[in-house]
Parts: sequence; C-alpha cells; structure tokens
Amino acid sequence: MDYNISLSTSLMPNSSQYINLSVRPAIYYSLPYRLLGTIAATLILIVGLSGNLLVITVITWSSKMRSPTNCYLVSLSFSDMLFLLHATAPFIWELYVMIGQWTLGTHACRIIVAMQYLCVDTSALSMAAFSVERWVAICHPMRAQTLCTVNRALKIIAGIWIFCAAYNCVWLFTLDTQVVEYVYGTYRTCTYKFSRMRYSTVYLLDFILFYTLPLGLIFVMYTQITLRLFKFHKSICLNLNKGKSESNRNAVVKMLMAVVILFAVFWFPYRTLVVYNSFVTPKRTDYWLILFVKTMAYLNSTVNPILYNAMSKKFRRAFRLLITQTSCFGRQSKMNSVLGSRRTECIRSRDYFRHVQQQRHQLSRTVANLTQANESQALASNNKNEALAEG
Repeated sequence: MDYNISLSTSLMPNSSQYINLSVRPAIYYSLPYRLLGTIAATLILIVGLSGNLLVITVITWSSKMRSPTNCYLVSLSFSDMLFLLHATAPFIWELYVMIGQWTLGTHACRIIVAMQYLCVDTSALSMAAFSVERWVAICHPMRAQTLCTVNRALKIIAGIWIFCAAYNCVWLFTLDTQVVEYVYGTYRTCTYKFSRMRYSTVYLLDFILFYTLPLGLIFVMYTQITLRLFKFHKSICLNLNKGKSESNRNAVVKMLMAVVILFAVFWFPYRTLVVYNSFVTPKRTDYWLILFVKTMAYLNSTVNPILYNAMSKKFRRAFRLLITQTSCFGRQSKMNSVLGSRRTECIRSRDYFRHVQQQRHQLSRTVANLTQANESQALASNNKNEALAEG
C-alpha cells in the first residue's frame, strides 16, 4: 500500500494496467480503527467547516475587518474548507470499504488528489504572503502605505491560486484507476499512472517549495519583526496612544506567528513521511501511524478559527457582533411575521365588519323604502274609499 499521494485515499504502488493479485484477501479496517477515524474526522469536518465559514463571513461582512492581512486569512480559510471537503469527507467514506478500494470514479480520483495539494500549497503561500505584509508594515512603515493595500492583497491572492492551480495540474494527468483482482472478484483502486519512482522528485520538490522555503522565509521575517518591536518597546511605553496601537499590532503578529507554528507542527508528520516513503525501503505504512498523520493534517484546517477567537479581541468582537445581529435579525423577522399576520387578520376583520355594516345599512334602507311605499299605498287606498263614499 502507498499512502504518499493522498490524504484521503490508500493508493496501490503498481503501475500496470491490470493488477493481478488473485490470492489477495478482502481486507477491511478494524472496528476500533473505523470508529476512532469516523468520530475524529467527523468532528474535525464539522468544526472546521463551520469555523472557517464564520471567519470568511465576519471579514466580508464587517467593513472594519477588511484589511490586507485579513484578506490573506480569508484565502487561508477558503483553502482549509476546500481541503476538508476533499480530504476528510472521502476519508470517512473509505473507512467502510476494502483497504485501497476506490469507488468514486476516475475523474474524482484525479480531481480530489489535485484539490488536496492545491489547498495545502495555497495555505503555505498565503501564510508567507501575510508574513511579508506584516514585515513590510512593521519594518518598512513608509513603504507600507503603498504596498500594504487591500487591492494589492487581492491581486497577490489571485496570483497564488493561479500559480498553485497550474502547478498541481500534473495530478490530473498522472493518476488513474486500475483494476485489482482478489479472491472474491475485482475492484478499482486510485493509483499512479506511471512508475512509482518518477513521483519521488515531485514529492521532494513539493516539500521544498511549499514547506521548507516558506517556513524558512517566514522565520527570517518574524525574527526581524520581533527585533524591531523589541527595539521600540521603551519608546512605545512613553506614548500612551502609540502604545495602544503598537500593542494591537503586537497581538496581530503573535496570532499570525501562532498560525504559522501550528501549520509547521501539524504538517511536519505528513510531509516527512511522504519524503521518507519516497526514498527509503521498507516504507512506513502502519495503519495507525497513517491515521495519526492524517488527523494532524486535518486538524490544521480546523484550529485557525479557534486561534483567531482566542488571541484576537477584534475577531472576538466581530464574531459576537455578527452572531448577535444575526439572532436579532431572526427575532425581528419572526416578530415582523407575527405582527404582519395579526395585521392581516385585523384588516380582514375590519373589512368584514365594514361589509356587514354596509349590508345592514342597505337592508335598513330597503325596509324603510318598503314601509314608506306601503304607507303611501294605504293612504291612497283610503283616499279612494273616502271619495267613493262621498259620491
């Protein structure tokens, strides 16, 4: 079994068009493995999707939250959401089929793997981008007025996604589904289209471009940021207003540093295991080790919204305000609906009462007219009788 290529699939290393393993038994994951994997992945999926969606909603909804740094955080949250959908969800499904079996088709095999790497790579470059933005804002404040803008951040984010999409298009042409024969029949697996050794260079290049280099660059920039902030610490304390501003800036830097550190920690097991299995024999393919590695990677896409809420007062206020206004809007809508229904009922009742009154008035007029007509007829009849009597 080969676990290098995907965070949701168990891939076969053979590149032949038809894999003949007639003595292969039907192997399934153990019940404890399934239960633990299902519970962990489901919780991560629910918390991660809701948390990242809330971050995107807060930043796009509140004009005060639309800063260059937060634009990069939106990109990071969006990539985390896509990653959870394309990695965690298929992983839960695969726990209940045979190990290595792929049931979602050839196109899904290629697209899901490509989307996983696209999301991971855009996350790494988004973190590098907001680290550069903070470095410019703090270490070169005069340039920040022209370089650190929302429009420039949006252009950089678009460039990051386009570059990563082009880079990861290779997975659309180098993966395929192949037939595996076992004792009870055949099934399909998502695997390499060519020889396994051709992919070692790809994994190593991916490790360097989207893990080692970004983290190295980020480490250098945050070192300079820390020295810069420490250098002006005394002068900041002398000016109260400036001190508050710098304190907020320090809090943002600490939060972003925590995001980067968690990314490095959570992705280190998977990245190193991929490189190890690409060049070392025998490969590490223990199922429980793979579960641990995958869970660590999944967690990285879940913890960031929790981190924002824990370390940023601005995010906490924005979260609270959004939830409060949403609930108030819901209550107001419900109240308006109730009042509207009552108002409609009142209008209908008033119209009905008015109609009844009109009918009564019309009936009264009709009765009065009939009475007057009868009286006139009776008077005429009496006059006629009197005339006949006199004649």
